[in-house]
Amino acid sequence: MLRKKRMLQYLKTHGIILRRDHASDIGERISAFTRKRGRINFIAHGMRRPTSKLSSAILPGNIVYLTFAKQKAWNLTGAKVDLSSALAVHDLQIMRLFSAVREIVDMLLPEDETDEKLYDTLETYVRFMAKDSHTYEAKKYASIRFCTLLLKHLGHLPDATICQINGEKINSSEKALWRKDAGFICSKCAHAENSKEILSLSPLVLNKGVKPQKISDIDVKHWEKVIADIYARVAERELLSFSK
Repeated sequence: MLRKKRMLQYLKTHGIILRRDHASDIGERISAFTRKRGRINFIAHGMRRPTSKLSSAILPGNIVYLTFAKQKAWNLTGAKVDLSSALAVHDLQIMRLFSAVREIVDMLLPEDETDEKLYDTLETYVRFMAKDSHTYEAKKYASIRFCTLLLKHLGHLPDATICQINGEKINSSEKALWRKDAGFICSKCAHAENSKEILSLSPLVLNKGVKPQKISDIDVKHWEKVIADIYARVAERELLSFSK
């Protein structure tokens, strides 16, 4: 009995490379967040060959126009990098920030769920990070801002207006308070706990259109800790690359 041949599927889409790992002597395992198919994993065969034309395009952080053919799995057939989005590799501080954001996206986004709005948000962030005219402080704030938006979008960021201990509404005039094992809490519960583990946060990070200059260094540091706490709980692994 003859087996029916599977029809090839073809896909052309922009994507942001999140991760690249060795899969074989000549191939690489790639994770990318694409506009048309969401986050996908695929094997790029032959990428470790010295003559590969794809290797320089498929670098973590690049925005790439990808072409695939699929029978049993996605096979990469072409890749053209958007050079205007490429990050300067000599800036280790920026690379560390960007690496943390890519790790969060790669670990927390489900596979094969299209979300063009979220893709556009990430692409805007990538392009912002690639511009030399922006300061490190502005890029750090942009990284914090994107991560809070992502965690909120995925339902992992608790409501900052409700105390997670007593369920009461938190006064909008006071700073948000964070306790690792509880989430956002009100000042009354914070005083009762009297713990050094409670962080005071600016809620401005959660507001649209807020400029980085309005956020203090200590606020950024505390929000980094909140993001790392949530990531560790959801992904069950530590986020080592954010603020080191």
